[in-house]
Amino acid sequence: MKRSALLIGLFGVTGAATLWLSYSSLPDWVGWRQVPVVLLAVALQSVSVDLFTYHHKTPGVIAPSERRALTAGLAGTFLVLGLYGTEVAVFTALMQAIASAFLIRSPWYKAVFNTGLYTTATFLAGWVYNHLGGMSPFWDAAAVGASLAATILYFLVQNTGVAVVISLSTDRGLGRLWLDSFGWVGLQQAVLGIIGLLLGRSMQNGMTLLGGLLLLSPLFLLRYSYSSFASRIQAYVLEIERVNKGLADLNEELKETNAELIETLGSVLDARDRYTYGHSTQVATYAVALGEKLGLPAEELERLRLAALLHDIGKVGIPETVLFKAGPLDAHERRIMQAHAEIGYRITRQIHSLAGVAEIIRQHHEWWGGGGYPRNLKGEEILLSARIIGVADALDTLISDRPYRKGKPVEVAYQEIRRCSGTQFDPQVAGALEQLIRERGGLWFQNSAYKVTQSALALEVAASMSG
Repeated sequence: MKRSALLIGLFGVTGAATLWLSYSSLPDWVGWRQVPVVLLAVALQSVSVDLFTYHHKTPGVIAPSERRALTAGLAGTFLVLGLYGTEVAVFTALMQAIASAFLIRSPWYKAVFNTGLYTTATFLAGWVYNHLGGMSPFWDAAAVGASLAATILYFLVQNTGVAVVISLSTDRGLGRLWLDSFGWVGLQQAVLGIIGLLLGRSMQNGMTLLGGLLLLSPLFLLRYSYSSFASRIQAYVLEIERVNKGLADLNEELKETNAELIETLGSVLDARDRYTYGHSTQVATYAVALGEKLGLPAEELERLRLAALLHDIGKVGIPETVLFKAGPLDAHERRIMQAHAEIGYRITRQIHSLAGVAEIIRQHHEWWGGGGYPRNLKGEEILLSARIIGVADALDTLISDRPYRKGKPVEVAYQEIRRCSGTQFDPQVAGALEQLIRERGGLWFQNSAYKVTQSALALEVAASMSG
């Protein structure tokens, strides 16, 4: 911001210097006779065409600082330059800057900057125009070259000054910013500058002001045509932005609905057995907390949460005789139960929004030291999210009630996980669990079967009382 202020002050000083030099060099014959032409140049600067912008802060609303416009002001400035010379053109640029500041209600520092920039660019362009033979009475190669050089120099000084201030204020790259904002208007400004110089020379050689106005009339007609076109394009852009915002809102709603459906699906899967109801939700809670301890980014944390909620989805393909067997499973039944990881993978990989979690679900029973299922992966071959869910799954199973045993305290459960660290569990994840227990305390970890058991007892009591 300080660098921007210094640049604004610099152009304010150079603008004042060019005005002083121009005033001290004004020809004796300058007077009221030049006023109509100067007013014409100011009028050309005041008539602008707003262009649409691609970067709205709020869809449908164009901030004043984001507006882009084309004016015929350069034609007016160069008309005066070709007709009366540099000194009068500099004061014309001053009047144009004042008119622009008044019309768009610029803050004082922007008005100072624009005034200094306009007058400096005009003074330099006039100096080049004069020294290259632009004021020659004949429209020869030197005059044509001087006209082109003056137009190009004006364009570079004015637009580069604006680009530098914007770059310093926004930390955007100067080169890309200049090309995006001003590169496409170079030809238009060159044409306007040449038209202005041609009109100035023609009026110098006897053409009346009325004749000049007639020659300028195509510019006004072109302005009207382009204004209509730009208005329609801007309306289309604003409508597209409105529709896109609606689609973005709808997409956000769909994401929320999708997340709710996944949570509901996890609960439905757990509800097949009242002792595991709530298991998936708790595993997701623990997994996300462990993922945060391990520094996973937000996008990966969301995938981890979804995978944890659905880590047991493959159990829908396991027969109830195996799934709910009270005693130990035999070798054949264990193979059937172990198939749930592969079944879960096959189910979720077919759903586009869940494709990113399918492999995590498939790997959550793999062991750090090998010997897990379904593919006997080990170490870093196993996705970190799958390793995290493996620890979170084991933790909730150990601390929650089951038909054949009561849940264990979290400290005891952790000791069992620590004992299996390096064989079944990733030591890094086990270490993160130790930190989590120390920071959150044992009360943060919940018996996922407890609330369901209490709810079931309450329903039984209510039923007996009503009977």
